[in-house]
Amino acid sequence: MAIDSKVIEKITKLGLGEKATGIYLFLLEQNKTFPSRISKETKITRGSVYRILDELVAQGLVVEVEKKNKLFYQYR
Repeated sequence: MAIDSKVIEKITKLGLGEKATGIYLFLLEQNKTFPSRISKETKITRGSVYRILDELVAQGLVVEVEKKNKLFYQYR
């Protein structure tokens, strides 16, 4: 799924940093995925991915879901 430029503009207005924007856009494209895949595909270190995902969850933009003792994330 290609992300529309208007969507990117709205996400930018949320005040997210470059890495957070990249992660959020990736989640929009994938719907839900694991942090390890986000890290691999976005080339952002796993530690940074977890920190940014925590921030996105706190902002209400992303949902953390546990399934079979594993956490995955999806956009809200």
